[in-house]
Amino acid sequence: MAEPILIKAVLVYLVHEGKVLTILGKKPYAPHFGKLNGLGGKFEPEDHEDPIACARREVYEESGITLNELELVGEIHFTGNIPDKDFYVYIFLAHGYTGTPRCNPNEGELVWVAVDDLPIERFQIGDRYFMPWVFNRQYFKAKFRYEASKYIDHDVNFLVSL
Repeated sequence: MAEPILIKAVLVYLVHEGKVLTILGKKPYAPHFGKLNGLGGKFEPEDHEDPIACARREVYEESGITLNELELVGEIHFTGNIPDKDFYVYIFLAHGYTGTPRCNPNEGELVWVAVDDLPIERFQIGDRYFMPWVFNRQYFKAKFRYEASKYIDHDVNFLVSL
């Protein structure tokens, strides 16, 4: 069996007035189809994007807003969630934005949810583990393992600083 292709991506959780902006997955081939997720997506390798540029572009494409401040809070290597593809995802908290959030019909519905009362059952199972780390600003590096898109387990290391 060939090694899976490693794809770099970002997830962004924009917090505003005690709520976080999420997107309801619309693409049937995506692991978060029908689930809430942070905004984000894949790097544009031909543009030599870095994680911050990717985060800003993806959030703008999905919501029409421009982010002010981005804080890297974690990195996750996902394996086995999509056949033949692994993902290395940079996780950001965003603070402040300009513009008015609007749904991109190709991406999915935007949903604001209370940070203190997340509807955790509406997220992927693996997300339920790392989201508290994100909102508690516990910088982490983790590996989440899936088999045939089903969560198996994870390893995590919490770091004091970057």
